[in-house]
Amino acid sequence: MNQSIVGKYVPRVDALDKVLGRAKYADDIWFEGMLYAKVLRSKHPHARILKVDTSKAVQLEGVVAILTARDVPVNTFGIQTKDQVVLAEDRVRYMGDPVAVVAAETEEIADEATELIDVQYEILPSVFDQREALKQDAPKVHARGNLAAHRKIRKGNVEDGFAESDEIVEDTFSTQKSEHCHIEPHAGVAVVDSLGKVTVWAGSSLPNVAQAELARVLGLPMSKVRIVQPEIGGNFGGRNEISIEPYICLIAMKTKRPVKLVRTREEEFIASTIRHSYFLRYKTGVKKDGTLIAREIEIISDAGAYSSYGESSLTKSCILAAGPYRIPNVKVDGYLVFTNNPVGGAMRGFGAPQVHVAEETHMDNIASRLSIDPLELRVKNALKNGDTTVTGQVLHSVGLTETIERASEAFGWHKELGEKAVRESKVRGKGVSCAIYPIGLTEKPNPSGAFVKCNMDGTINVIVGAVEVGQGSKTALSQIAAEEFGVELDKVNLTTGDTDVSPYDFGCVASRTTYTTGKAIQIAANSARSILFNTVAQELAVSPDALEMKNGKVCVKGSPSKGVSIAEAVQLCYRRGMLVLGSGYFNPPNNLLDPETGRGSPYPSYVYATQMAEVEVDVECGLVKVLRIVAAHDTGRAINPVLVKGQIFGGAALGVGEALTESLVIEEGRTCNPNFFDYLITSIEDMPDVEAIIVEELEPTGPLGAKGFAEATNVPTAAAIINAICDATGAKIRTLPANPARVLQALKERKALHEN
Repeated sequence: MNQSIVGKYVPRVDALDKVLGRAKYADDIWFEGMLYAKVLRSKHPHARILKVDTSKAVQLEGVVAILTARDVPVNTFGIQTKDQVVLAEDRVRYMGDPVAVVAAETEEIADEATELIDVQYEILPSVFDQREALKQDAPKVHARGNLAAHRKIRKGNVEDGFAESDEIVEDTFSTQKSEHCHIEPHAGVAVVDSLGKVTVWAGSSLPNVAQAELARVLGLPMSKVRIVQPEIGGNFGGRNEISIEPYICLIAMKTKRPVKLVRTREEEFIASTIRHSYFLRYKTGVKKDGTLIAREIEIISDAGAYSSYGESSLTKSCILAAGPYRIPNVKVDGYLVFTNNPVGGAMRGFGAPQVHVAEETHMDNIASRLSIDPLELRVKNALKNGDTTVTGQVLHSVGLTETIERASEAFGWHKELGEKAVRESKVRGKGVSCAIYPIGLTEKPNPSGAFVKCNMDGTINVIVGAVEVGQGSKTALSQIAAEEFGVELDKVNLTTGDTDVSPYDFGCVASRTTYTTGKAIQIAANSARSILFNTVAQELAVSPDALEMKNGKVCVKGSPSKGVSIAEAVQLCYRRGMLVLGSGYFNPPNNLLDPETGRGSPYPSYVYATQMAEVEVDVECGLVKVLRIVAAHDTGRAINPVLVKGQIFGGAALGVGEALTESLVIEEGRTCNPNFFDYLITSIEDMPDVEAIIVEELEPTGPLGAKGFAEATNVPTAAAIINAICDATGAKIRTLPANPARVLQALKERKALHEN
C-alpha cells in the first residue's frame, strides 16, 4: 500500500458545495403544507405549575396544534441520565424549561400564540450557587436532593505525601459558564409517512443514539424513527442531546403534516446546554527541587437544573485534574450539584478546560514559590511512556515531552521578550500550559461501524454512522479509505448519518471519530480486500499474501505491472458470483472505574499538548491583548495536516475567548447576555498569531497511527494566557474570564499585598 493520501493536505470533500451554497442545512429543507413550531418556556427559575390555559391560543387563526406535557408519551429524556423533561408537567426548574409547544401556519403566528398561553405558577425558593446548594437548608431542585453525583480518585496516600513534602501550595479557582455559539442554531424538520414512520432532518452529532432516545420518547419502535443528517453549522458539544426533535415529531404525528422548528439566537443561549462552571480547590506537596509528591483536589460543578452529561464530564475532570504529570499521591473529590441555573452539558473539552486552567495556573504558583522556571517544573514532572495515570492506567504513545521541546524552541521560551515595559502603561509577559486529553467516551462502550462496497468501475462506497459537524471528518475518513485501497480520493464515495442505512456509531463526540470510525473503516476495508485478493490470487496463480493494492491496482508486491485494476478485480469477483462487500466495527478498549478508588483504564489512549502565549497588558485599564500563541499538539498520525492545524487555530480562538471575554452572565437564574452583542466571542481582531506544531506520536491501536485531538486544542490555551498575565504584572487571576475589571482587581490585590 502506498501512503500517498494520508499525511498530506487534500481539499475538503465537502468544500465546493459549501462555498457555492449548495449544501443543505436543516433550515433549507421545505415541504408543501409545512407547519412552524415554537416553544413556550418558563420565565421563572423555580416554580410549581398550577395551570396551563391554551384556550386563547387555540382560537388564534392559523394555530393548528398545541402540545403540553400530557401529549408526550414518555416525558423524560437524557442520553445518560433521563431526568430532563420534554415539556414541564408539574414544575419548572430553570428559566427556559419548556412548558408548551405551538404549531401554526407561519412562524409569526406560532410566536403570537405562545404569548397567548396563560401559565399560572406558584413561585418556589431557588438556589443559584453550587456551594450554597450543598447546604442542608438549601432549596431542593429535585426531590432526591441537590447532590447529583460524587466521583472519587485515590492514588497512594496524600497525607503521607504532604508529610514528606518540603512545601505545600494551595489555590482556589472559579470558571465561568459559556455557550457553544455555533453559527447555525438548532433546527429541524419532521415528516410522517402513510405507514406512521417519522423521518427527521436535524443537526445531531449522534444520530444513532438520538434515534433510540427519540423513539423512546415518542413511544415508537426504533424502526419507525429515521434520522437523516443534513449539513451542520457547528457543534462543539451543543448537539449531543436531543432537543427540538421531540416537538416536531409529536406535532407531525398529531397533524400528519411536515413541521419545522428553528430556534432563535436568544433561545440558543437560554435553552441549550452550556459549559459547567466549576469551583476548584488545589493543594500540592512538592520537594524543593520541584518533584511533585502529593496533590489533593476538590471540584464542585454546577449541573444546572438537570444532569445531562454532567456526571460523565465531572468524571473526566477528576481523571485529568492532576494534569499531565507524575504524582505518586493523589486524592480527587468531584461533586455535581443541581441548581436553578441553565443546564450544563457537553462542550468542547468536556470538563478538561476547567481543571486545566486551575491546575496549570497552580503549577505556576508552585514554580514561583520554589523560584523554578515554570517550564522546567513541567519538564521535570512530565508523563512519559510507561508511567501510570491517577487511575493506575499504564501509558503508551506519550508525546508530551516532545510538545514541550517543540513549543519551547518555536516560542523562544528562554529568550527575553524584550523590554517588559513596552510603552507607557503596557507590559508584556509569557505563559506556558501543558495538557493531557483522552480519546473516546469515559468508561463506556462507544463502538463505530463501517460498510465498504467495491464497485465495478473501481470506485469505493463507504457508509458510516459518524457525521460531519464542520471539523472535516468526511475528508479524513475518505482519506483513510483511499489509503486502504490505494486509490485517489475522488474514487471514494462516503455516506454518513442516515439511520436507515448507516451502521451504528455512538457519534461525533469525545474526539473519537478519526480514531474509532477510521479504525472501523480500516477493518471493513480489510474484509473487502480479502475478497479481492483471494479472487485475483487465483487468477494470477499466486498467494493472496503476495498481493497489494497500489495506484488503483491489485498487483503482486514489487511487480506493479503484474496485476489488474480494481475495476477489473471487482468485475472478476462478480463474474464468479461474489459481491465485494466488507463490514467492520471497532470498540475502543476501556473499562469502568472503581467507584471508591477511581482505579481502572477509562480510555484507550491520550493526546498531549503544550501551548505558550505572549500577552500585552494595559495596567491602567486592565485590557489584555494576546500577541501570539505557539501550540504544539501530539495528535498521533495527522491524517490531513491542514485540517489538524485548522483545529488548533479554532481551539486557540475558543481558548482566547474563555480566558478573556466569554461568560454567560446569570443573575437569579436569568441569562442577561443572550446574544452575540453582549456575549463576547473571539473576533478576528482579537486573534493572535498562532503557530501550530504537529507532533506525531503514533498510536498502535489507531488507524494508521492516528489518535484524535479536536477537543484538546482549546484545553491548554486559557491557562497559558492567564499565566502570561501574571508574568507580565504579578497579578494572579483566579476567576475566569480575565476581563478588564478582574485584571484591575487582581492588580489592586497585588499592590495591597505588597504594601502590607
